[in-house]
Amino acid sequence: MAQTALRNVFGLPAVFAAPEGSAGQEMMKAPTTPGSLLAAIAAMMQTQTRHGKDGNTDGYIKVSLFCGGRGSASLIQEFTNSQKVHLSLIVNGYDDGLSTGELRDLVPNMLGPSDFRKNLSRLLDLHSNEQYTLQQVLEYRFPKDFSAVDIRAFEEYVDNPDAQHWLPSPLDTLFGEMQVSARKAVLKRIKRFLAYKREHEQSLNYSDCSLGNLVFAGAYLESDNFNISVRNLASDFGSFSELINVTKGENRILVALKTDGELLARESEIVGAQSKTPIAKLFLLEKGLDDNDKKALADMNFDQKVEFLSARNCEVTISPDADRALRNSDVIIFGPGTQHSSLLPSYFTKGLAEAIHENTAATKVFIANLDEDADIQGLTVSDLIDKALELMGDPDGTKGLINYVLCDSAGASRKAGILPGKASGETYKGAKIITGAFESSTKPGTHNGYSVVRKVLELHELDRNKTTNLSSLEIYIDLRNRSQALEAVLQEFSDLPWTEQFNNVQLRVNRLPEKDAKLPSYASIARSDYKGSFTEVDALLNWLAHSNSEYLVTLTGDGQYRLADILIGIQVLKLGSFGVLYGSRNQSRRQFNSSLDSAYEHWLLRSIGWSGAFIFSAFFSLMSRHIFSDPFTGFRIYRRSKFDEKFIEALRKRGYVPPSTVTRLMLKHRIEIAEIPVKYRTFRGFTRPGWRIWRGLRNLLGIIY
Repeated sequence: MAQTALRNVFGLPAVFAAPEGSAGQEMMKAPTTPGSLLAAIAAMMQTQTRHGKDGNTDGYIKVSLFCGGRGSASLIQEFTNSQKVHLSLIVNGYDDGLSTGELRDLVPNMLGPSDFRKNLSRLLDLHSNEQYTLQQVLEYRFPKDFSAVDIRAFEEYVDNPDAQHWLPSPLDTLFGEMQVSARKAVLKRIKRFLAYKREHEQSLNYSDCSLGNLVFAGAYLESDNFNISVRNLASDFGSFSELINVTKGENRILVALKTDGELLARESEIVGAQSKTPIAKLFLLEKGLDDNDKKALADMNFDQKVEFLSARNCEVTISPDADRALRNSDVIIFGPGTQHSSLLPSYFTKGLAEAIHENTAATKVFIANLDEDADIQGLTVSDLIDKALELMGDPDGTKGLINYVLCDSAGASRKAGILPGKASGETYKGAKIITGAFESSTKPGTHNGYSVVRKVLELHELDRNKTTNLSSLEIYIDLRNRSQALEAVLQEFSDLPWTEQFNNVQLRVNRLPEKDAKLPSYASIARSDYKGSFTEVDALLNWLAHSNSEYLVTLTGDGQYRLADILIGIQVLKLGSFGVLYGSRNQSRRQFNSSLDSAYEHWLLRSIGWSGAFIFSAFFSLMSRHIFSDPFTGFRIYRRSKFDEKFIEALRKRGYVPPSTVTRLMLKHRIEIAEIPVKYRTFRGFTRPGWRIWRGLRNLLGIIY
């Protein structure tokens, strides 16, 4: 989608206000330098759309994130706000605490739904009251004093929602404000669960029970397949990201054994208060340990306990959805969270390590916890990496399962901060150690989603573009036989601080006059000899075929652009997720009218030019379904790493086409286009109105064909 909001780049509109406490708000605090201002602009320009609902993820960065219910919340929020990311959350269902454990006891063979419910709530599109209310319903917990009268009223409403009912507050308001389709989907699943409960003459303690867990339980009873139930709910509630169970749905009980032989017989004990003795082993049992098992284990030494529990350990197999996501991912993230319940048990799923190992193209990042949890007291970052690699069958780190480790640099300064341990150097077990300020300044103990996600995507870009020269820039200029303007162009070029961003800059001038040009040592000048009305397309095709620089700038037309605007445009591309930037010549009413006066001296031609500018923009918007203030601008900046091979091949097949056709192809291949105001000047007596009109008509045809 074209990001036309940047037209006001020098004065931020109110619509860009970030939510209180959000990463965007942190970025908006006092942007006193151009870099910080541009960082704020680029972050706020991220669209709020979610991707992949139609199953087509071409053109997106595919990210798979191992997570639990809370540790990766800020990362998920930031990823789902990104217009270039298709996100898959890979979760396990071994939770058995509180109401979740009671539900698992009531419904045999059902995995724990809590972490799936929490993540689904984060994946909802909260830009309507109805969706916000749906989130509130899924996260609603019945109060501890929910009386028998309240229970009866609630269950009667579920059984017959169309009748007149009294509902205890706030359930009456929540169900009343829900979208009709969502309310029907929720009540349908709760009704299915209540029917099962009555049929089996079971009771449920509503106190502190999550209403959303009842929805998941009903969905499971409806399909008798946990993975299908998760998929159905995600679809019914409008999640554009994928929520995936790591296994095929085998029901298992998670058990842990500490190094001193202490037994943690359930997942709820693993996450609860415990001694500082490290956890040594994890096991997945088909059935929970009964009193006789616990009594027998109490009389065994550590090795005997390991042997006893290993004999009962039942492996689980990676689900087809998780296997597909991991094999096709561009980025795989081992997220932060409760390690021994939400994360590490996922890693010894059969087939998982192979899927990660065989995806050699992916950027694989381990994000270290910021602080200690009950289950990792005294452990270091390197200890957590060791455990993850050991469970995936790669204790020495030789299979390339983890490429990077992100550690917060302030761990030692926090009371419960996790220290790096052996991961304090440049690398550890084949993974590069990246330290930085990854903690949120507004929510201590949680990750700054913007900082972490930006770093992860930056690492992905570096991996993807190892053959691309990121420090090189090419600028193509077509002066249209205005050789007398070359001196001014070279002077401005030499005065600008290109070396702050690039090591090498090449200036390519179409039909460059035969004369010596003095440029700084980091710069070079070359000549091209393109002919026709759209030489910028020739320059683009040549750059894609024969150059390895990351950026190409094309400046064409019958007016003059300022080279200084290139530096602003490059920053927008670097800090955002855009593949192309257009410079809008409609910077102000005065500039627009001045350009028309210079281009068209006759009042009739000026009127045609004035109306044509609006007609062309409107027609382009109707045909492309994207709004640009200046779709036929001659100021364009391209970023190579944002182009996929399908787009490049499609453009090569079309060959010499108008720039509007290039724009149409980019939109078709989901390349994001930004737009900023640039300074532009035309000159009396130079512009040829006929050439302008012909170029405009050719561009219009290029939208259609």
